[in-house]
Amino acid sequence: MSKVMGIINLMTDRDDFSSLTNDRCVAAIPFASNYRFIDFTLNNFIHSEINEIAIFTHTKSRSLLNYLGSGLDWGLNTYKKGLYILPSSPDIIQQSDIDYFIKNWDCIEKSNAEHLLISGSTFITNTSYQSMMEQHISNNNDMTFLVTNDTQKRSNSISVMSDVNGKVKEISYHHNGALFTGVYMIKKECLIQLIKKAKLTSCKQLINVIITEFKQYNTESYVYVDEYYYMDSSTQYYHCSMLLLNRNNYQNLMRKCKIIKSKESHYSPTKYGKNATVCNSLVGSGCQLYGSIDHSILFQGITIEKGATIKNSIIFDHCLIKSGAYIENAIVDKHSFISSKETIIGSIKSPILIAKQTNKLSSVM
Repeated sequence: MSKVMGIINLMTDRDDFSSLTNDRCVAAIPFASNYRFIDFTLNNFIHSEINEIAIFTHTKSRSLLNYLGSGLDWGLNTYKKGLYILPSSPDIIQQSDIDYFIKNWDCIEKSNAEHLLISGSTFITNTSYQSMMEQHISNNNDMTFLVTNDTQKRSNSISVMSDVNGKVKEISYHHNGALFTGVYMIKKECLIQLIKKAKLTSCKQLINVIITEFKQYNTESYVYVDEYYYMDSSTQYYHCSMLLLNRNNYQNLMRKCKIIKSKESHYSPTKYGKNATVCNSLVGSGCQLYGSIDHSILFQGITIEKGATIKNSIIFDHCLIKSGAYIENAIVDKHSFISSKETIIGSIKSPILIAKQTNKLSSVM
């Protein structure tokens, strides 16, 4: 839709993922054996026929930049429009997306789009936002917020209360309304006005300006009813990942709308040893599996030796799990070496996190 430009604002992503974000931003966290969080936001924009997308990268962006490249794998490496990756700079105040908008306003201004669709990366779903976009434009809204009827209380989440016609009556950090997904549409001229007001009040976050000023504008909500996962912590990430091992959950997410494009894999197919046992698991390409894997998610290039056991766990790229190792209820970050003597057992409610390059498996770098 030529009237709409997409903005992926990673400065709004809540970072409560412990060691998973020591060396990567939230958007670059691996998910579902072949994807990153960013894949779902990008694909939702593409499914919505938005072909002009800018990303506010914020901090720890090296992994994300390497993953995205030119945008080729998502069909966004076009001469005109396509993908704009806007890195942070020293003069942008930390946690101030207002500064980000100001510093990169030329990118937004040169677009012919009259509206912006803005999202973070932690609302994981497979959809098209076209129906919300049509409501926003046809009702001549200044802002339209995508919400869900999730009643679970989450710290620092934003609630939106609306009347029966969808007119927004209250936006707050109190848990007394629909859950704001972090996805919303806004007129470009409305955004300009809000940024000017933010500069006058020294407010650093756009959402806080919106909470203060939204009653001055025509603001509606749009209720999202399809399958989604909302990521706000490492524990939530683990639980959502385990839910995908249910076939129906996986199919509802991955096949509900269209194919989720991700960075092309150049690995060979996974090799399964003669005595390997793999039960109810998601397995990426390039692995060599000789041990026992049960109800787990494996990413790419992993070696599980004969006699090793993996249960209810998530293993990131290029890990080596030696014979005799036992891992249960854990997340093992990439390039880690788990020796034959190690037993790692967490709990379903509190999985153990093994940081990236534990035991320094440098040979697979």
